Amino acid sequence: MTILSRRGSLLLAGGALTTLAVAPTSVLAKPPAPPPHPDDSTAHFDSGFIRSGLPCDAWARLTMRRSGDFTFETHLHDSGADRINYTILAVLASHSGIVFTFKHSGHAGGLVGGSRNSNASATGHNPVVAREFDAILHGGTYKVRLEATDALARDMGRALTDLAKTALADPRAVVAKTMVTLVTD
Repeated sequence: MTILSRRGSLLLAGGALTTLAVAPTSVLAKPPAPPPHPDDSTAHFDSGFIRSGLPCDAWARLTMRRSGDFTFETHLHDSGADRINYTILAVLASHSGIVFTFKHSGHAGGLVGGSRNSNASATGHNPVVAREFDAILHGGTYKVRLEATDALARDMGRALTDLAKTALADPRAVVAKTMVTLVTD
């Protein structure tokens, strides 16, 4: 007998209970991973899945070239209902200590606010990339972080703050020491 659960399958065979591990699935579209460094003129860095505390997943890929050219690609999928505003931050530290920074901000619509996916690609050229390329290719460290906020919750917080300021502007009001949120629905 097989019992399916969200975490895997439970098999009951001969009175013994066995758990099979099943990799979680995701609707996040991720491009096929390139070889780490296909030749000595191109270096690829891939973040893998990055997550925030909200129902969204993202990835960020960076390609650096000996010529000084670079490409920074990002993707975010919003699996929740509300719109998500986000920023993907990335740094690449070369072996010699030069740090390159990358940032992309955007939004995805969620179930009720437009496209659930947000894609971006930025290309450029910088002579420092060309000069530092060997230190990038041989020991570059790539780190990525996703900062995401629920747009509806953020807007409601602003509205409550504005309303509190209006109440405090009333001549009968006292100076507020603390604002305590008691009901959020």
